Formats: sequence, C-alpha cells, structure tokens
Amino acid sequence: MLAGWSFFTPKFLKHGKLLLEGVDKFINYKRDVLKPDALAEISGLRDQLKAALGARDALRIRELEESLTRVCDRAVPATPDAGTRDWVESLVVCAVIVFAIRAYFLQPFKIPTGSMQPTLNGIIATRSAADAAKPNPLTQGWEMVTRGRNYVRVEAPCDGHLVKIDSNVLRQLRLFVTLTRLHFVDKSGATHTTLAWTPSLQLIGQPEGQGAAIDSRTSGLWLAREQVGRDLGIANAKTGDVIIPRPIPVTKGQVLAAGTVDSGDMVLVDKLSYHFRQPRRGEVFVFNTRNIRDIQAGLAPEEGSQHYIKRLTGIPGDRLAVKEDGGPLWVNGATATEKYIRRVFEAKAPDGQAGYHGYSIFGSRMQSPPWGVPGPPREGYFAMGDNSYNSFDSRYWGAVPEPNLVGPGFLALWPITTGHWGFIK
Repeated sequence: MLAGWSFFTPKFLKHGKLLLEGVDKFINYKRDVLKPDALAEISGLRDQLKAALGARDALRIRELEESLTRVCDRAVPATPDAGTRDWVESLVVCAVIVFAIRAYFLQPFKIPTGSMQPTLNGIIATRSAADAAKPNPLTQGWEMVTRGRNYVRVEAPCDGHLVKIDSNVLRQLRLFVTLTRLHFVDKSGATHTTLAWTPSLQLIGQPEGQGAAIDSRTSGLWLAREQVGRDLGIANAKTGDVIIPRPIPVTKGQVLAAGTVDSGDMVLVDKLSYHFRQPRRGEVFVFNTRNIRDIQAGLAPEEGSQHYIKRLTGIPGDRLAVKEDGGPLWVNGATATEKYIRRVFEAKAPDGQAGYHGYSIFGSRMQSPPWGVPGPPREGYFAMGDNSYNSFDSRYWGAVPEPNLVGPGFLALWPITTGHWGFIK
C-alpha cells in the first residue's frame, strides 16, 4: 500500500521515522538471535524514540538515533567474512534508496477491484468447466509472468460439510500472497483444510445487486453456486469475510470451483506532482481513506486506512450531477469536457477492451434532486470509478479531503498483455 509523509515534514522527523521502521524490522528479523538483555535495551530505546517523535523533540531524536545505531551494531556478532559483510551492506544501501524513492517520488500500487475497468483492471476471475484441463507447466509459467494468471481448481477433500471460508490467512503477507482457506468436517468429525490461491470475492463471486451482471468476468469461479450459492455470501467485500449460515454438504472429489484468476494491474503513483501543482479534473489519482468516515466504518481498527484509485471528476467548488442512468457527467451545469471523462459516458473503449457503461446515478449522493453533490465540494475532490456501476466512490461517501491525496497515477507496469501497459490515461 501507499504510505508516506508530507513533502514539508522536517528532515529530523523523516530520518527518525525511517530509523523507527528500520529498528522494527531489525527486531523482527533478529529476535531469534538477540540476547534477552540486548532485545530489552533496543526495545526500550525504540519506545523512547517513538515518544520523542510524537513530541517532535529534535535534540532527543538525534541522541536516540546515535544510541540505537550503536546498540544494534553491537547486539549482533560481526561476520568474520568481510566480503559477505560488504555485500550485505551494499544490499542495505540499495534498500534504503528504494525506500527513499518509494517514500518521496514513485510507489507501486496493485489494483484489487474492478472499479476502474476497462481503464485499469482489478483481479479478474474467469470460470472454466469442471473437466477443463490445465495447460502444461511451461505455459502456466509464461502466463503467470506475462498475464499474472493463476489456475485455480478447488475439490472437496472428503465426504462431509464445508463449514468455514477464511480469507484472512497470512494477513501479514497480504502484499505478496492472496489466498482463501476452506474448512471442511468429514462424517467422523475430523477437520480438513483446502487452499485456493485467489481472494474469496473471485472464488465465490459478488453478492446479488453488487454489479456482477455488468461484467460476467467478476462472477466468480464457484461452479457449485446453483446448488449451494444461497448459503454463501460476502459479509464484507474489503476483508473478504464469507458467511456460511449452515454447513454445506459436499462429496469427496466434488469440484467446487475452477478457472483462472488474473492479477490486477500494477501501477506507479507519482507522489511528487501534487506538491507543485493542483490536481486536475479528469486524471486518475490515488488517495488514502483516513478520516473518510463511511469507508473507515467498514474496516477493522487494526487495518488502519486503505488506498483507493479513481478518476478525479470534481475539484473544490464544482457542482456535479448525473441526470440519467448510464448518461453523462454534468459539471457546473454542462456536460464534462475532459477527454477521459467523456470516454466513459460516450462508451468509447480502448482498442481490444470491454466497453464503458456511462455513469450511474446509484448512490446516496446522486439519487435526489438536484441529482448531484449536496453543494460544491469546497474542501475536497470528487472521486468516481470508470466502471461506475461497480464502484464504491464519492457518490457514497463524499469528497476526498486534500490532505488525503497521494498523487496521480503515472504508469501501468504489469501485466504486460492487458493493453494497459504505459502511461495511465
């Protein structure tokens, strides 16, 4: 995810926060080899540094930086191999450079949902027949590299019942691994677990009325939907929690889900531009959800804030309206003139991509006269997904506060076969 500090944050605070992150990583990586007294000393100094950062005490922060560096250096025995040590130090320097670029200039962001399709893809599930054969391993490897494609097949491991679906496994690795765990109980009462390398939303599909009909590719891989679909539902699309109100009977070898899951687009976000220019209506931008009440209410407190990517359709002072379902976006009494906003409501799709559907009036902030925002967004920016019928955006939770802005979407990096590679438009 994208996280950073203000461009104008004092240097001593930036350095202190970077050191704090580094100490946390040091403790996590070296906990098993650190002596108890050394671990206690480092943890105590780490807590003091955190308090000094909160107090913005520059002198105390510098003192603790020196103390922490010295204590960490002596806590782990030096390697006798000088060449290895130099190599490790080089890697550390490279890591610092990468983190600096990420913090101040460009940061990668992986799109999980389909709210910006077909401009940018989220994770796409495509169902296949239960007896469909997978391609050979070489082809699968090539498709993973070029398309981010993963082949999924879920079979019941026993005669019994499916009792739980858990998408929060390995939460600490969620930037690297996405999987769903299915729990079964057989007739003897023994438990069995099967892993599906896909998020639960792509595994069982979207709930009715959530836009699944707009794009059948998001309908999920669950082949048994007709038999057991009434007993399944996504409780929270953000966390992937799944409701199973009563155990679902299964037979050993029964194919519950089969198909492919393609990765969402990986994009680079320009974190520098908004420090030197105003956001522009019509561009794709990224923002965090901190203090946006109607988004944060659906998240567990430990998850903190999230980052969304949308089209910027309204700047402070604009009055927006959608007067008919599937129609144009009106800005200050006239249809929008920005090229890439017009592309959405004129249904002009990029070559080889599925079409746009125009803008939907669905959403609490677009359903009553004057069919627009209740007054201009004086202190924020209006965000809408290009896939308007399947986008949780400002129509529901209001404008994005200016402090939440991260930057414009800059470049689509991967996969390279979606037709989106290059500058984001």
